[in-house]
Amino acid sequence: MFLWIGWIFVWTGLGAMSAYSAPVTILVTSDTQALLEPCGCAENIEGGLEARAGYFERARNESPDAIRVDLGRFFPPRKQDKKPAYLLPNEDQVNRAVGLLNLEAMRRLSYHAILPGPLDLEYLDEEARQALSADSTHNPQPSFVATNVVDVKTGQPVLPVSLIQSTPNGTLAFVGACSLQEGPAAHGAGRVEKTREMITKTIEPLRQDPAVDAVVLLAHEPPMAVRKWLADYSGPRIDLVIALDAGLAVEKTGETYITNAPAKGRAVGKIVAEVEKGKGIVTVTFERISLDPAVYSHPATREFLTQAYASQVKALGLALPGPPVLMDLREEKESVGYAGAEACAECHQTQYDQWKSTPHAKAFWPLLDQNRHWIPYCVQCHVTGMNQSGGFRAYPASVKMMHVQCETCHGPGQSHIDEFGTGPIRRGEAKAVCIQCHDAKNSPQFEETFDLYFDQIKH
Repeated sequence: MFLWIGWIFVWTGLGAMSAYSAPVTILVTSDTQALLEPCGCAENIEGGLEARAGYFERARNESPDAIRVDLGRFFPPRKQDKKPAYLLPNEDQVNRAVGLLNLEAMRRLSYHAILPGPLDLEYLDEEARQALSADSTHNPQPSFVATNVVDVKTGQPVLPVSLIQSTPNGTLAFVGACSLQEGPAAHGAGRVEKTREMITKTIEPLRQDPAVDAVVLLAHEPPMAVRKWLADYSGPRIDLVIALDAGLAVEKTGETYITNAPAKGRAVGKIVAEVEKGKGIVTVTFERISLDPAVYSHPATREFLTQAYASQVKALGLALPGPPVLMDLREEKESVGYAGAEACAECHQTQYDQWKSTPHAKAFWPLLDQNRHWIPYCVQCHVTGMNQSGGFRAYPASVKMMHVQCETCHGPGQSHIDEFGTGPIRRGEAKAVCIQCHDAKNSPQFEETFDLYFDQIKH
């Protein structure tokens, strides 16, 4: 475990004398994709709303006036390309539920400005907006900001086009581009269009406001797209652009600094900007704060998540029989059937007994214990033969296919059994199969230490 990983780059304006006694701190997150917390399977675990809340609480002691912003993608991804990324008949319902929980958590964490990404706009109806305002006594009140999104019917902005945040060390105006494309591009009830024109039109009065010290653009784009866009931008000065994660610390293009927000909610980007009256932002530093759950705990957020999971299991009708299977990792043909580990044991008792002694044989229980068996990104690596013939489909109807069983590695075995052990079965592909779940996110050192892991399960 490690407390934090940081990159720090500093740009200094020569001769700049700040009119303020201290710099402005911006804490930024992005790309959470409703990953409310780590599933607990990974090594070097990072992220989760509880760890984020724990860090924010500590950060208030150091920077009580820090501005908290998010760059969007707080709903899970939908089906991509032609692959059935999620095979839930109620996929949108589940995605919506976890996305709204994410928004409610951001309200509880006192965010100031939230930029929706294009995917978020698909879900961003009145109920989603209310998720940020359910507690009228909460202070500060979070708000969405999107400068270049208009209603598809009226052509009017659907969200605030700018937000002004004042601190004792400077006043920043935030504008937001959920895309830097010119459009038009429809996303749900919203349409992105005339991006350059709308951003210019929004910034012009902000620059004329003597109370505004600097303008910050939140961009749901990678730094490369930001650089290209700025090269053709001729509007009023933008002091700082905060882009999506690309491993960037800080760089400068013309008068504009560019930095980014860590992805997947695994870390918080700590941006420290020195503001000079009349000159805007004159220095910027960036630090990546790793959110280690073992370091940053937060009992109130832990209780919120625990109650939310139980509530959603009931609300979505998933307590019984449970969710359908969520993802087909191997894309086996539907006609090839799964049999289950008990069937394998009839001929391979020694191997079956060895498997029963491994964590794979208990993989599904933690999801039930923690009410996470309805969350798509959790279930996908804890069952066998998902949505395939004979494979896991629903709990408890498919109890015999819970856990990571023989056929996860060896492939569907019904034909092997039907043909008295002469039918096809997968051999010699262990690593290629394993890394589908033990990927760089869940098991960062898995490929390098594969032999050590494999020694625990081989037979």
